[in-house]
Amino acid sequence: MEENLEQKCNEPKKFAKLKEWGKRYGLAEIIGTVTAYAEFFVANEIYDNTIIAACMGTIGEGIGFYGTMITREIMTDVKKAKEENRRYENVDVLLTLGKLVSEFGPSEVLDSLVVRPAAMGFGAEILGKGLGVGIGKLVADAVFYVPTVISYEVRKKLFKDSNKTNSN
Repeated sequence: MEENLEQKCNEPKKFAKLKEWGKRYGLAEIIGTVTAYAEFFVANEIYDNTIIAACMGTIGEGIGFYGTMITREIMTDVKKAKEENRRYENVDVLLTLGKLVSEFGPSEVLDSLVVRPAAMGFGAEILGKGLGVGIGKLVADAVFYVPTVISYEVRKKLFKDSNKTNSN
């Protein structure tokens, strides 16, 4: 414990934040990327239409990303309830979902309806499907994470999360 505190004090604050955000979102990003590519290429094979494939890639990414985030958030909150010697009940589920909506809601609407399908579609059309989907996804991620990280930092203060990074 002392080593961790001493190490944190010596680590520049901005790198500590980047590490925290990477720990929070990294696994979900990896899974979301795999499901985005898979869904894009399956839809492209079926429909032979980049616009439909980009929309399906967006849906695939959402399933992978949010499936991971929801699972980790619930696991963290169940663990916290057990540590408090109580059951994780329906009201806890609503609180968990409320925390996630407060963190991702503002970003997700713009991301899913406009930014991500457009970025993945244009990327695929301009750079080819393999590279273009990935570059489009990275562009969309950059737009997505600015309000998401701000919301996450506000959320930590509002909900006073005991496990801020959900590193389970």
